[in-house]
Amino acid sequence: MTASTNQIKKCRRCSVPLNEKASGGTDDLLCNSCRIALAEEQIEKDNEKAKKPQKIKWLWPVLKFAVLGISLGIIAFQYPRLMAAFDPPKPIRQGSYATDTVADHCISNLWLISKGLGEGKKAPEEGLVCPASNQPYRVEVINGNRIVNCPDPKRHRLSLLQVSRKNPVPEVKQ
Repeated sequence: MTASTNQIKKCRRCSVPLNEKASGGTDDLLCNSCRIALAEEQIEKDNEKAKKPQKIKWLWPVLKFAVLGISLGIIAFQYPRLMAAFDPPKPIRQGSYATDTVADHCISNLWLISKGLGEGKKAPEEGLVCPASNQPYRVEVINGNRIVNCPDPKRHRLSLLQVSRKNPVPEVKQ
């Protein structure tokens, strides 16, 4: 009897006695129901592994396009300033006016004021005065256009010396 009990094989998972037909003729010592259960567990594990990379697959391209879009937006926003950096310096005067060095210095100050107006400043800097009269420049607002005038253009032998936000080039009239 001990010989026959030694030959009876049992499922290593559920300890059900196996016969030759139930085990499928293999040496893995599992019954058919345990094989099915193990196969289903393996399928569930594979499905869980397959779900995680799918989230990353769609997230990464979206992030790349978002960073690209933000970068292009910043470049487009900064494009005018970038092109202004490559402009040649503006001349002190345009036209054929015969001015002296004091008038040239006043025009140079108006260029600095024009730069400030372009940056959104409302008035010239405190220490900026006309070199001929030593008075601060006058600021007027006409129809939303901020105009900065020389306090006494007659000292430069001119009738008008001004700069405005709409016309950033100093205007000189004799």
